[in-house]
Amino acid sequence: MKYLFRTALFLTLILSLTLQAAEKSSFVGRYSASERESITELYILDNHTFCYLFMGGSLDVMMAGTWQKSDKDQDTIKFKDNRSGQVTHPATGQYLNRIDNKISIVIDGYSLRDVNMAVFAISKEDKLPTTFKPLLPKNNSRGRISYSLPLITPSEAHFFYIGSQETSQNSDGNRIKVSQYKVGDYDTIRFGFNSQQSLFQEEFNGQMVDGELFINGDSINRKTELAPQMQQEVTEYCISPNTEESEEDSVDWTVLIPSKTFFVDKESVNSEPYFNENDGEQARQENGINALVQDEKQLFEQYYQKAKKDLNSFNELLAFAVKLLQVKQRKNVYAPYVSMKLSQLLVDTNGLANFKSAEEQLNAYATQIYPLIKNSTDRQVKYSVLVMASQGAIIYGVTRKDTVFATVVDSLLGADFDINTTINPTLAYNLACIYALNKNKVEMLKAIKAARKMKKPAEQFLKDADFKFYRADSEFLAAVNNMLNV
Repeated sequence: MKYLFRTALFLTLILSLTLQAAEKSSFVGRYSASERESITELYILDNHTFCYLFMGGSLDVMMAGTWQKSDKDQDTIKFKDNRSGQVTHPATGQYLNRIDNKISIVIDGYSLRDVNMAVFAISKEDKLPTTFKPLLPKNNSRGRISYSLPLITPSEAHFFYIGSQETSQNSDGNRIKVSQYKVGDYDTIRFGFNSQQSLFQEEFNGQMVDGELFINGDSINRKTELAPQMQQEVTEYCISPNTEESEEDSVDWTVLIPSKTFFVDKESVNSEPYFNENDGEQARQENGINALVQDEKQLFEQYYQKAKKDLNSFNELLAFAVKLLQVKQRKNVYAPYVSMKLSQLLVDTNGLANFKSAEEQLNAYATQIYPLIKNSTDRQVKYSVLVMASQGAIIYGVTRKDTVFATVVDSLLGADFDINTTINPTLAYNLACIYALNKNKVEMLKAIKAARKMKKPAEQFLKDADFKFYRADSEFLAAVNNMLNV
């Protein structure tokens, strides 16, 4: 849409200028031809550059490059489209560090609109594929936003091939132009089709006949002169435009360069397409980042459910959790989810009174998961850390191991933890318990006050055996009854 607007704006600017420059070459000038529903403009500049514009129906073309006179015929001009990045089958790649170790390939569905016989193939080696598979049934393009090919195993595809029927003015339509790309280190690739490139050759000729210029046999009328302002507009908007991409388009995506281009006969195309009219849901599915996150979360959920049923499978869940959090591009997406799931598993394990497994989970979380998420500012992550600390306090109450106490107080909570700011009453209560067991009266009283402020019942403190040593202590009783200023 942006491209269409730019071309229309450019034509408006050019058509509004007054032509006042002297002729500097027999070809230099502006050529224009129009019919009822189309307009063609050709600007040949004296610095041997040109701009070709065509607008008609749904087709919008802008070409720019260099020109020179033929050495053999002074009435013949040779044009060459030199603009960088203008390929028939543009592709971009991104490394998302997919946990499933697959390659995702997504096709721009809108770019298929004006394409005849779009084909695709993959290969392990740098050899021409024996067959190409059409993407869609013949004469079928339903205008979807995207088409996602089935995920590919890297060992199956070191190269991929995109092709489309050549429909240029010099073509008989029996050849398929194919672009070969190396997969390289990319695991997510998207490509499309540039229909204007298939309509026009990179090099084409013009012939001057009695003052009238013909391009591939079609007249674009006689020339008119170019004013200096017009030359500036042509250069700025067409020949040397500002091609900076928007931030949204350029982030993390790398423009791929075809390793080679070649032609194959239409007989090389298999009749069975990748997508049929009745597989709409499959065609609309996304193998991009959103689908990747969902797939990896589902895989994590499978490990989680397995660990819930069999705690001996916890190490598999842990290893996958670490792998997810080590993916830099998606770490912030997974941190809340992984933390919440692991804290819930520890709650369930403590509930089963399986404190041996619970201690293993706590230690694994503190040494392998927490270092990866400790700097997160996400509220869910922070809350899950407090849940883990609270459950660790329960484990300490049972095991009385100093290592567990250190894990809870020193590792998970740390020196900056303020009991008065926590919003987790269970954590405050459990901390009061372990401080009572450790005979740390000052910290115990702080934790009791915090827990009571969050409506922890006084009876729970008075009945819990962890506070047995302090049941007759006046400060303990005052804290439990909300009468102590600590």
